[in-house]
Formats: sequence, structure tokens, C-alpha cells
Amino acid sequence: MTILYYPAHIQIVEKKVDGWFYSPGEIIVNNENKQVNLLNIEERHGLTKKQIIIELFRRYSGRLGYYLINLAKREYYYCGQTKQDVKEKLWDLDIGRRDPME
Repeated sequence: MTILYYPAHIQIVEKKVDGWFYSPGEIIVNNENKQVNLLNIEERHGLTKKQIIIELFRRYSGRLGYYLINLAKREYYYCGQTKQDVKEKLWDLDIGRRDPME
């Protein structure tokens, strides 16, 4: 099992043969002391789920696999077919550490 830790302004979306699926998240630390609803966090950044899916499809032609979306910067990334690919992309973006003891 792959466990991923990432900021609330990052969303993970998976494209399967039968549709697009948002990965559920859970808040571990909330430094802002504001109530955060992860079910519609994209609205906080002026986006909708539909706009995000349209943009992912436009950029990547609906490739199967996992995507990362930085809602704050409106940046979209294709990761690959596995959750390990997502973890690698997070590291590439300097989110998290390969070695937790660093």
C-alpha cells in the first residue's frame, strides 16, 4: 500500500477506462486554522471539478493513469499508471522526501 502526504492545494485524479475519479484525502495538519472541506476544495481556488477534467483531457488526451493538480498555481501534471508514479512526481515537485530522515 502506498501512503501519500501532500498539501491540501494539491489534488490527485485518476483516469480509468470508465471515467475520472478524485482520490479522497484527509487533513493531517491544518496550519491555517481554517475549516477546509476537501470535497469541494477546488472552489476555494476558483475552479470546478468539470473545469479540471476538461483541462486534463485537453492537455493529455485522456490518458489512463494518475494526475496531480496544483490548484493554487493551476498547474497540471500527468504522473503515470501507479501510485508510486504519483509519489515520484510529488518528489520531483519538492513535495515530501525520498528519505523521511533527511
